[in-house]
Amino acid sequence: MVLLTMSVSIKFWKPTCTNGVCKASSSQTAFFYSALYIIAVGAGGTKPNISTFGADQFDDINPHEKKLKVSFFNWWTFSSFIGGLVATLGLVYIQENLGWGLGYGVPTVGLIVSLFIFYIGVPTYR
Repeated sequence: MVLLTMSVSIKFWKPTCTNGVCKASSSQTAFFYSALYIIAVGAGGTKPNISTFGADQFDDINPHEKKLKVSFFNWWTFSSFIGGLVATLGLVYIQENLGWGLGYGVPTVGLIVSLFIFYIGVPTYR
């Protein structure tokens, strides 16, 4: 996300526009597609594993934790749908009205914050 945010924020990585026609250089195009490829690989590697690792934090033998595991999947699904709604409505509004840099910057900051929260919680994981 950082690379994608850079490609829409830093002047060097933005295509040059003349008379309303924008043309990207080979290096700009390569940088942009590399950023998209890295995001795709990262998402493809984590999406199927996150819910499994989350469920692994609960003990199926303990009846209380078994109930919490069901609750975890309910909240997991709810959070996924809310994230899609916010991305569809909120980020599109930001990109169209406030700029693409901010539109990509908001999820980039969100990912950095989530990584920080993850690293804080690592000692408590099973």
